[in-house]
Amino acid sequence: MGQILSHFAYTVVISTVFSIVVSFTVTPLLASRMLPEQMKEPGKIGRALDRFFNSLENLYRRSLAVILKRKWRSALVGVAVIALFILSIMGFTKIPMELVPQSDGGKIRVSVELPLGSSLDTTAAVLAEIEGRLADYKEVKTLQTALGLMGSMDIDVSVAMMEIALVPKAQRKLSNSQLAADMTRTLSDIPGAIIQVTAPAELAIAQGAPIDLYLQGADNQVLQELGTEIKNRIQNVPGIMSTAINTKAGKNELVFEPNRKQISQDGLTVQSIAVSLRAAVDGIVATTYREGGEEFDIRVKMKDSALMDIEDLRNIPIASPRGVYPLSRYADVHFESGYNKIMRSNKFRTVEISAELLPDYTQGPVMAEVMKAVKEVELPSGYTLKQAGLSDAMDESNHSMAIVFLTAILLVYMLLAAVLENLAQPLFILLTIPLSIIGVVAACLLTGTKINNIAMIGIVMLVGIVVNNAILILDYYNQLKKEGLGVVDALVKACPVKLKAILMSNIAIILGMVPMAMGIGASLAEMRQPMGVIVIGGIISSTVLTLWFIPALEYFVSCRSRLEGRKI
Repeated sequence: MGQILSHFAYTVVISTVFSIVVSFTVTPLLASRMLPEQMKEPGKIGRALDRFFNSLENLYRRSLAVILKRKWRSALVGVAVIALFILSIMGFTKIPMELVPQSDGGKIRVSVELPLGSSLDTTAAVLAEIEGRLADYKEVKTLQTALGLMGSMDIDVSVAMMEIALVPKAQRKLSNSQLAADMTRTLSDIPGAIIQVTAPAELAIAQGAPIDLYLQGADNQVLQELGTEIKNRIQNVPGIMSTAINTKAGKNELVFEPNRKQISQDGLTVQSIAVSLRAAVDGIVATTYREGGEEFDIRVKMKDSALMDIEDLRNIPIASPRGVYPLSRYADVHFESGYNKIMRSNKFRTVEISAELLPDYTQGPVMAEVMKAVKEVELPSGYTLKQAGLSDAMDESNHSMAIVFLTAILLVYMLLAAVLENLAQPLFILLTIPLSIIGVVAACLLTGTKINNIAMIGIVMLVGIVVNNAILILDYYNQLKKEGLGVVDALVKACPVKLKAILMSNIAIILGMVPMAMGIGASLAEMRQPMGVIVIGGIISSTVLTLWFIPALEYFVSCRSRLEGRKI
């Protein structure tokens, strides 16, 4: 996730640096050349805006005078803001979480698996039935089918995969995830086939399904039984569809279990038995025949007619120092069920259980319900169950984003402490970050926006944006304090003076984020939209609350400091 979003960070940093350089150089130069010497009288719009901002400043000044008149009133403002923050934290737990927004890539993938041993003709007939049903969808543009292949690790005549390309989003009412859910219902009555319909995202952060679990242990048979039980429990969780397990019983295979004691008594080795068996079944190259400058290998083996069933294999002659005996003297030959796939992760035998999500369901809440369901399965000693794929990526990414957020706060504090030469006031400024969280939660709950990595990037951006309001107020307040004004007078004068600058800068940021929050754009609009909603909500709440909270907090702390000074 860091590699994907690092370019976004580079863009923000570079553009900000260049804007600072331009504002210090090009802007004053152009102003000195283009602005008139004498200010003209403002027009109707200008006078209306001036009256509007003047009325806001007067109203703001009177409200500050009321709040800063008594210390308990300032404390009341602080208590109210803290109560709002606590309510927002409680609301934050109700916001669904996911790794990334589900983007509509305009494609659907259908995986088909028939019973083991099915012929290619049978598989083709089932695929023809599926194609006929899906071709009736007006949203389907093209169908592409691959017989005998279902991923790089699943190759057999009994499997197949279909890629469906949909018409552009503007020409259909349903998203690809909604269509995938509807197609699952359409194909559910096809007998004898395991059909999984998925809607690939336009931008894949990690491989795997939204619900992905790894069951690890030593014995394949135990893993198969436990995996089937877990799969059955998962598919009963609300919001789950297309549950799958990546392993199943394979074809029957012949197994030769050597009798090591008898082999040793007769003066043989397991290797010599294996060589004799291979020579009888597959043959060995005994010599080479040369004719006309060409060479031909002469392979010696038993006749195919002599190896027609398992009894013929058991009677293969094996020569030993004690004489010639049948293979059954030295090995137990029998049939066993094989495995079509043996998967390992970190050197452990692994079974993967995965599932897709129905539309309008979110990865985080559904994953929590899945983990509750699978905890009821008692795992034997030596067997573990853990999240993998997108599920594991979400937990890891949330942890990383928390570190990024705390690092951003630390860097901002270090900078403010160095510039202001004060350790306390930077803490006041950083308190505007919780104020922005109030707006973030409110915006998410009102618009139905989900918390994901893109939204978290917006929260990290707010760390550098919302502190500007408090910086403008406290910087001018400190200047007035140095000029000899008291705490109340300096706050009542500094805050209204900076009101217009605060409102204009924040309104500009909000307007710049509106197109993103509206989801304008044909490609990856779903990915950008959460960031726009988060930033707008955070800026609105931080701007409104900072105008009263920071002055009230500064006044309350200053009064307390004076009282402590008098006691000393």
